[in-house]
Amino acid sequence: HASSDTFASLAPQTTPLPGLSGGFDFYGVGPAPAVVGQIQLSFTLVALTRSEMTAKRDAVRAMARWGVQRLWKQPTDPDDPERFCFARVASISMPEQHGGQTDLHQPVTVTFQAADPRWYSKENLWYLDGSLTLDGGRTVQGAAAVEVEDGDIITVTNAGTAPTPPRIQIEPVASGDWITEWFIGDPYVIGMEGLFIGEAPDAAVQGFGLRRLSEDGRVQSEWFWLGTVREGEQLIVDHAACRVRHESKAGTVNGYPDFYATAGFAFPPLEPGENRFQVFGTFTGKVRLTIDFLDAWI
Repeated sequence: HASSDTFASLAPQTTPLPGLSGGFDFYGVGPAPAVVGQIQLSFTLVALTRSEMTAKRDAVRAMARWGVQRLWKQPTDPDDPERFCFARVASISMPEQHGGQTDLHQPVTVTFQAADPRWYSKENLWYLDGSLTLDGGRTVQGAAAVEVEDGDIITVTNAGTAPTPPRIQIEPVASGDWITEWFIGDPYVIGMEGLFIGEAPDAAVQGFGLRRLSEDGRVQSEWFWLGTVREGEQLIVDHAACRVRHESKAGTVNGYPDFYATAGFAFPPLEPGENRFQVFGTFTGKVRLTIDFLDAWI
């Protein structure tokens, strides 16, 4: 079989200027956007009988009704994890030439279309049921989950070659060891750092912000959420869907009314390589910050 894709094909827009050499580039110094992705797969159906070939042709044509699915491919290195994109069948070509014995050896060309021209994958991605992935294509193993405090800086690495949208989850967690009963033999010492006597207060986030920093510390983008997240609740910022939701104890709540982009674009993708973020806000306790994403390739 043979395959190819157009994920590296771009759509630059440069207009000639009257009386001047060259032209005006509408995208400045940045990269041009990619065209709608096309993936072409060519292979041959082989059958021992003509009735067997009819069934195989029907099975291939049935792909036209599948809608958008994950389309998988194996990189050249067999040790690399498989990659996938979301695509639908755009056309199926099966030219029949009886003189060429296509009833027994049928060449096929299938063209797929991908609205998002990127291949996704992750090391140690879990697979279920022969190509279904956990949590709608995301993986707990790939998430960068850390407990943070106001002012902490974390680094997240996109191992691919294309920007990828993260899914960010914020959960308040209690800090320190709280004890209400003390028995002889317990491994506690009065005055121990992080040891508290009494009932642990409920952890809460009363305003949370995340700013993206350049290598030299400049703020590239920043957002802030003015609401309150209590222990047992989550704030989820989904960059792919440009959606903010508060999973409260009373149910799911739209988080947009309390969400503000204070610098740059509110939902920037993770660029290839290292991405640095700084946490800020008002917390009672610590915050478990989970940045979940898939590595992406052109």
